[in-house]
Amino acid sequence: TKMPDLNCSTVESAMNMVKGQTRSMGVKVVE
Repeated sequence: TKMPDLNCSTVESAMNMVKGQTRSMGVKVVE
């Protein structure tokens, strides 16, 4: 789910949120 206030978050916070979502879906995150 995309958060409507994503643009208000810092880039780091957004990346951490995306990493957490992809990890829970079983997707390997490449840094």
